[in-house]
Amino acid sequence: MLNLTGPAAGAAVVGCCCQMVGFAVQSFKANGIGGLMAQGIGTSMIQMPNIIRNPMIWIPTLVTSALLGPLATTILPLECTAVAAGMGTCGFVGPIGTFMAMSGAGYASSAIWLHLFLLEFILPAALAAGLNQVCLRAGLYKNCDMKLDLAGEDQVGENVAENA
Repeated sequence: MLNLTGPAAGAAVVGCCCQMVGFAVQSFKANGIGGLMAQGIGTSMIQMPNIIRNPMIWIPTLVTSALLGPLATTILPLECTAVAAGMGTCGFVGPIGTFMAMSGAGYASSAIWLHLFLLEFILPAALAAGLNQVCLRAGLYKNCDMKLDLAGEDQVGENVAENA
């Protein structure tokens, strides 16, 4: 929508990846591998009901985004296409857009892969996991505050009980 390109698009894709990968890692104890996949390569927006209930669960991913966005425009420059900038890791559209933009800009393949994996997967996971532990120890929220209602599993059980 904003037609971001170059480093601005790189910072945008990193921010989105921080949300998706961050929530996937942060809520792994509550949601297991299904939640990890749903948020990591699906969308972190499925956490929105939980964010509304307890906005504090958003702290690790927001801080991670705030730290890594500037890093993506300075020390580890990252570029992305306008279309992929807001997609994060959803269906790997963000990483594909990053590879396309940086290849077109003449970056070496090794630099592309290093920057892509560090800024879109490894650092978001590590920082969000570490900040999550700090927030849990501070009592800002509990792991169960990030439990997802995947496929309406709570409602399905209630409907079966009502119809029996």
